[in-house]
Amino acid sequence: MKKVIISEIDSFLIQQIGLTADEFSRIVLLPQGEFSAFLKQNSTEKQKTLSKLFPSEYYTKIVERVKTLASEIGNEKKLLEENGHEVFLYTRHNSELKSMTKVQKLFLPFTTVFNLKTYREVKKIIEEKKIDILHVHNTLNLVSPSVYYAGFLKKIPVVQTVHN
Repeated sequence: MKKVIISEIDSFLIQQIGLTADEFSRIVLLPQGEFSAFLKQNSTEKQKTLSKLFPSEYYTKIVERVKTLASEIGNEKKLLEENGHEVFLYTRHNSELKSMTKVQKLFLPFTTVFNLKTYREVKKIIEEKKIDILHVHNTLNLVSPSVYYAGFLKKIPVVQTVHN
């Protein structure tokens, strides 16, 4: 019965003001007198109003920086390849954290310092692909400094690009 009531309220609110009950409950943070003006705004104007209520500049800057870094890495890879170098990209994504068990997550502080999986994978790539140089951009938090150790043991130069 509760689902029916909620869906009826949502349906009514969407018909009347274009917002779900959840969205409506967040919008009441708007000062009195500005709510009706908010309802009449187009999507761009609503986004500006919401960004005032829920500042997101910090997260926007992070997203932009990640896009810039990805572009820089892509440009470096392309430049090296255009000059006759074979490039192998090794990446780990934080999305891996979602599939980790609780025990694996418990060990994250340690694997951030030395990740055995990364060490083994990078060492294997160096051996199989006969890598001449290891260029590292970021080691946190899944790659770890173990990547340097793999290069050191295989006696190949390691270059680190520092971004911040």
